[in-house]
Amino acid sequence: MSSGHDSDTKSAANKDPRVAPDDLEDLRAFLNSDNRFYGVDMLRLHEHRLLFFARALPDFDIGDIDERGWVRLIELRDAIRALVAGEPGAADRLTDVAAAHAVRVAVQELGGALRARLVPAGTRPELPIAAAALTALQAAVQDGRLSRLRVCQRPDCGWVYYDGSKNRSARWCSSDPCGDVMKARAYRSRARAAETAAGAR
Repeated sequence: MSSGHDSDTKSAANKDPRVAPDDLEDLRAFLNSDNRFYGVDMLRLHEHRLLFFARALPDFDIGDIDERGWVRLIELRDAIRALVAGEPGAADRLTDVAAAHAVRVAVQELGGALRARLVPAGTRPELPIAAAALTALQAAVQDGRLSRLRVCQRPDCGWVYYDGSKNRSARWCSSDPCGDVMKARAYRSRARAAETAAGAR
């Protein structure tokens, strides 16, 4: 089994071959908190949240987030994930969901260059996570990298990965197991079709 599905730290680049650039990796990790490969939503239960953030997003303090805050984060994650997956109406859905998060633009001068990012405009403890996710999303939309964030095409996987290939042609989060599984399924499907066609003659 590929360790990519459960590689749970940003330092695990040698385990997960399709990590995102540093400024998008927290967003990718956030999206993969809905781990569909194992059927576990890491934001639903307290013990899972503690484990996930300690390993994948350790820079965020989650101690004071209440259940309503977790619901808002789950709604945001799912809306961004729908956008990445190219689901119909995802942009409008995300616009509506993002409106529930009080953020503002902060401009900083770093090394003579200006950098804009979204920061919390309120005191709700989940806002730093939402602001970071929306900042990364905004950057990816503006510079075209959003199309490189993909959802694995293996139906029983759904892992979000970053396609760094020149022609943006990656279809699976990893070749082992997802690529191998899907190729084997395609082979068996072609073989069955050939047998059916031969039997009909």
